[in-house]
Amino acid sequence: MQWTEGMDPQAVAALASRRTYPLNSSFRPTYNMAVNLIDQFGRARAREILESSFAQFQADRAVVGLARKVREAEESLEGYLAAMECEHGDFLDYSRLRRELSDLEKKNRPGSQGSRAAREKRQKQIHELRNRMQRHGCHRCPDREAHARWAERYWKLKRETDRIRRQIETRTGTVARVFDRVVDVLEALDYVRGRARR
Repeated sequence: MQWTEGMDPQAVAALASRRTYPLNSSFRPTYNMAVNLIDQFGRARAREILESSFAQFQADRAVVGLARKVREAEESLEGYLAAMECEHGDFLDYSRLRRELSDLEKKNRPGSQGSRAAREKRQKQIHELRNRMQRHGCHRCPDREAHARWAERYWKLKRETDRIRRQIETRTGTVARVFDRVVDVLEALDYVRGRARR
């Protein structure tokens, strides 16, 4: 608040102690804005300007917490890999075979959809996977089921971590991506050219 003569200090104190409301950007690149920015700065510089906007700052700020979750999950994943380490072979590879087999068996249960040929093809794949599993060194490990429990935890956390990574990708550079789509439409309609590609 800017000071002026006769300002009431109690009024200022009352404003300072009031509830604050979050400031959320509703900024989105528009066609008109894109044309004006490209005309003034060129496409590359306009994109840089938008990447440093408050709207992008807010989107990136949300990414910070997600990135922290990914780092923590990666540490846990390393721990799970260490816990399932097997002297008989690569247990991650073995667990991948088990998961693939389990998924195929679920798809091939009696009453499952699909043609007879598709079911027979899946049955053949199931047979091949079972043979590969039985030939795998980890199949003979006496601690196989203990390793398998760690592998289940690993795959569950990895699925969640991959989902968070996709969220990060969709939030990073969102304003600039919207700008690019707007400019692509403008180029297709021949409203911008030349400087737009710079």
